[in-house]
Amino acid sequence: METGPGGMDGDAATMSAGMDAEGGANISRFYDAPFLLDYTQDRGAQPLEIPDGLSWEAGDESYILSGELPEEPDSSGMTGGAAFEIPTNQAASFAGQSVEVVVVASAESAAGFNVAYSTNEGQDSGWHSFEAGQEPEAFMFEYSVPANETGSGDYIGVVPTGGEAVNIHAIAVRHVNG
Repeated sequence: METGPGGMDGDAATMSAGMDAEGGANISRFYDAPFLLDYTQDRGAQPLEIPDGLSWEAGDESYILSGELPEEPDSSGMTGGAAFEIPTNQAASFAGQSVEVVVVASAESAAGFNVAYSTNEGQDSGWHSFEAGQEPEAFMFEYSVPANETGSGDYIGVVPTGGEAVNIHAIAVRHVNG
């Protein structure tokens, strides 16, 4: 899979999401994000598109993204993975800014997955690769969102790699401070 500008060279990170008192993923530190899909609280939107070959099913405080694609997916437009739409007003607030894209994920056993930010205007972050383990972790990368001209919604694309299912607990996009 390709990676975008900067690829995996120092701009991708992993951080333990921690567990709350009941043993679920603790994503409270992302509650201030302008864009947040919280599947631990059943407040996450369904993907706008799920390509043939992938499935999206309800799990325990998460949704399970599984399957394999027949070819390498595109990271532009709605992406070739499960596409989550960032509404136009929120996308406009990210335009011309640096953002942090966060996916809180886990898996039954080690499972790879890729994440991309796409502007819906032909510009995107490229795919960023991560590997989820049994405990929920926050996987993140920074992306400088280009200023847009049309004001259309943007997308976060997520695709599992290697045939293993990934539990998606939350997806967030927030402005980078500074």
